[in-house]
Amino acid sequence: MRAVDVNKTSSKRLRQKDDKINALQEEIERMKAELELTKGKNKTLSDELDQKNREHHEASTRIGSLQRELTAVCTSMKDAQTMLDARGAELREAREFLATIDDVPDSEVLELVARLNSQIYQTAAGIANTPWLLLGPQALHTHFKGGDVLLHAHHHLASSGVLAPNLLQALSAFVHSQDTLLIQIALQTIAVEFFNWMCTTWDYHCPPSAVSCQLEQICGSIRTTEPQTVAGRWRALTRMHAKQLHIRIDELRQVICNILTNYIVDVLLLCGVSSAPDVTYSTIVTRFGSSVLDMVELALEIKRTTVERIISRDLLVTLAMPGEAFDAARMDDEWNDPKVTSPQGTVMSSTQLGLSKRQILHPRGGVRSEEVSTLLKPKVALHSLLDDLRKEDAQDHRVSGQGRLGVEQRGTSNPEGKHQNNPGSDSLGSEPLSRGPFRAEALSSTGVFVELNCS
Repeated sequence: MRAVDVNKTSSKRLRQKDDKINALQEEIERMKAELELTKGKNKTLSDELDQKNREHHEASTRIGSLQRELTAVCTSMKDAQTMLDARGAELREAREFLATIDDVPDSEVLELVARLNSQIYQTAAGIANTPWLLLGPQALHTHFKGGDVLLHAHHHLASSGVLAPNLLQALSAFVHSQDTLLIQIALQTIAVEFFNWMCTTWDYHCPPSAVSCQLEQICGSIRTTEPQTVAGRWRALTRMHAKQLHIRIDELRQVICNILTNYIVDVLLLCGVSSAPDVTYSTIVTRFGSSVLDMVELALEIKRTTVERIISRDLLVTLAMPGEAFDAARMDDEWNDPKVTSPQGTVMSSTQLGLSKRQILHPRGGVRSEEVSTLLKPKVALHSLLDDLRKEDAQDHRVSGQGRLGVEQRGTSNPEGKHQNNPGSDSLGSEPLSRGPFRAEALSSTGVFVELNCS
């Protein structure tokens, strides 16, 4: 019995082990199946990973290419912006350069010229009519021994060419104690000639410097080939920077005042002022220095306005040339008898400045044209006025036959009073007499050109 039980027990255990083995084999099969399945999935995932890696590489390559393209585009945009900024600046500059709109109307310049003419007239009349001037040949010979002072004054005025020869002769021949009109005309003439030169010169040098002559030639060439906007802007910019060629403006004012005062003293000496030259100079500065400075300031303002601020046209101060025939369309006779409706004769001198407008018109049919109009006619004194004064003076027996210089009067061989300006032909004295802190040298053959140097 006992043996049978043992066998049963052993058989049971064997069956249990077989069952476990079978279960394990089934588990192994199942796990094999799962392993194969996992291997399949793994292979799929590996294939997908390879695909993703390839896609990533392609994407990275594309990104690199796009980044390079982006960098190139950014560089191109930067260059384009730089060029745009440069072209924009050029355009703004071009608009500024070619701008035709001026903020200066003709009326403003006309007012300045009218104020200068008025100041010239009042100052000349004030000096001529000053009661402290003892005018007469007796006073001259009493105070001055010899004629050196008068010779210097005559030489200075004659060589400068500011006064017509017969007007210069009349100043030293007439006795002005009863009538000072001729003195006033001479002073107005000198001021008008002087300020006309001031408003047109480039650098205030005497004789005109090479740079000044070249700039004048260039300006004329530009006017003949370029439109008004270009010519006007070039003139304005060049004039503005050409001021660097001469002394500072504050010194320039003083120098010009001194030079003009020296001319005034020369006229007064020829007319028989009894005081010494230095005293006369000091008296003019004391009594009329502010008036002279006002005239200089106005002339400088006219020049700055006409040559630096105006682009769309050229405004030019004008005067009539001594010796030319009187033309009522271009000038006015300041001393004309109201009863004479149509004055005739030749110009002795200009006593007030005029103003003209010059403008280059757009080409029409390929032909350039220039329009010139008169805004203000210069005022003149005719030779007939001097003839009338001479007749009146002769009737009153107030003409000194030989004149104050003690030499034959200049201008008798030039009855029309045309300029014969030749400084080298006058042998009177060596250097002009220096009065005041600056010396006024008048050496030009075209007008009142002066050397602005300290003596």
